[in-house]
Amino acid sequence: MSLTINYEGRREVVKPTPTQSLSVILQRACEKFKIPLSNHALYDAKGKELDLSLSYRLSGLASGAKLEIKRRAASTARASVLVGLQLPEGGRVQASFPATTRLWDVLLHFEQQAGEGTARLNLTRRMAEATSTGDKKRKADVEPAEGHYLLPALTYMQREVATVADLYRNTLQDLGLDGNGLLRLNFRPTETTLEGVQAELEALQASEAQRLEQHKKAEERKAQLKAAEMERVKRLTEESEKMLDAEREELLRRGKEEAEAEEEARRKQEIERLVVLKEKEMEETFREMERAAFEQTQVEHMRAAMRAHFGQAGGSGTSTATSTSTSRSPEPEEKPRGDGDRMEVEAQQPPKPKPAKKEPVKLEIPDRELRVLPPTDRPFNPKEFEVPESFYEATTDDYRVALQAIKANRMRIEEETQMRTKEMKEKDRLRRIPKYRKTLIKVRFPNRVEVQATFHPLEKAQAVFDLIKSSLAHPDRPFYLFTTPPKERVDLKRTLLSLVMVPAAIVYFSWEDNSGPAVEYLKEELVRDIADQMPAPVSFPQSQPTPSSAGALAALGHADEPPARQPPRGGGARDYSNVVPKWFAAGRK
Repeated sequence: MSLTINYEGRREVVKPTPTQSLSVILQRACEKFKIPLSNHALYDAKGKELDLSLSYRLSGLASGAKLEIKRRAASTARASVLVGLQLPEGGRVQASFPATTRLWDVLLHFEQQAGEGTARLNLTRRMAEATSTGDKKRKADVEPAEGHYLLPALTYMQREVATVADLYRNTLQDLGLDGNGLLRLNFRPTETTLEGVQAELEALQASEAQRLEQHKKAEERKAQLKAAEMERVKRLTEESEKMLDAEREELLRRGKEEAEAEEEARRKQEIERLVVLKEKEMEETFREMERAAFEQTQVEHMRAAMRAHFGQAGGSGTSTATSTSTSRSPEPEEKPRGDGDRMEVEAQQPPKPKPAKKEPVKLEIPDRELRVLPPTDRPFNPKEFEVPESFYEATTDDYRVALQAIKANRMRIEEETQMRTKEMKEKDRLRRIPKYRKTLIKVRFPNRVEVQATFHPLEKAQAVFDLIKSSLAHPDRPFYLFTTPPKERVDLKRTLLSLVMVPAAIVYFSWEDNSGPAVEYLKEELVRDIADQMPAPVSFPQSQPTPSSAGALAALGHADEPPARQPPRGGGARDYSNVVPKWFAAGRK
């Protein structure tokens, strides 16, 4: 028979006898693991604590069972133990003790208790006299007499404690008592005297006090080491934080310097580019001025030649014309101009007028044209429409639209490959947006009622919010506007143009707290006009209703009168119900 006992990953094998108690098995295992017996208990494989007062035979453990030693929790450890002491004379006394009480203190406590009658028990100071035959006679007197000392021996569950040192060092918990237990007392003769026993007890007390003092010093030393370690860790943490802060500041400084250097380089490149552009512009201006001067000279030459030809001034006129013609070169030679000539030309040019301050643009807010649109009775069903074959044939307009899309895509690719700033891209986007003077905004409520109004594209979304708030039956209840998909709240600080709500858009309404009671959304005077603004019923051509469509029509209230089939717009009587497009028929082959 053997038991496998585990403790914190270590394993030991203990071979008990059938009559051996579990407390003795625990003591043997603790000795092998070199751990104290106090505050430890045996647990089976299911985690259940075993009763240490039972013997191995009565514990129900099989041979080869696996047990585990665990430290008892403070809540499970018993505060007191009821101890019964069986005396050699046949009497029995009992009392309650803390589980950490020494066995020697238990005997001293029973000595102080009153026995039968008025006599006190003598358990720790009994003496015996040796006879000639070797027998030992017990002495019943309370006061010790000369002779040998009778040592008290306690037995619990076949475990005997029969030395003064074991009685002083072991506690009820070390003996395995849990809850209650019975100790059997016997006396064994010794060769020592009472004074020797008292001296041994004093030595044990001194060693115990020394051990407690050492333990206290060790705990104080441990606390000091822990405090020093915590102080060192705190100091290292502060130093590491300072180093990290310094590294972070250094990285920020380097990043700032690099950013400044990049900004300076970019500024220099921009200045150089502007200088080159300005030089090119000035060169173009000089060429235009030279060209204009040359054209003026040619005109004057032509006028002089005409005056000489018609003889308006006779010979003098001819000489004058000749002198005039000779004084002016027929074709001025182009000479390279230096920086000085450019400065003179710039000085001769009139100063440019300063740009006037831009006045804020006044928006021409259009008439709101507020309308309340009722929900449609029937949802849109694309299956109800039939398209003729000519719809799938490409026309000239289709080719033109496709060509424009190709050109736009090519321009977009060219723009994306160029180095452009965000402001340039935004200007191009705004330039491509068509210019609209007004935009149509529809606000759709959860009951599918729509409020339609007209706004200026440069108005902010706050204007739409204020208009809807003034139209609500409960304007004090918070709400918000959103667009979908994806669902996104409308930024009230942005303009309708920046929100891409031009030339028209649909915005949805929702309460901030949807858990409130259901109430009417719009004012009564606005909802009252829905009946007058109800659109005329529209009949759509459709085929024979299927069971599913018939159920849908019945849900709408039109199951008894399905809409009649209408002829196509061309006016002919051709039926397209069984016609299949050519491209679809070619794909099925």
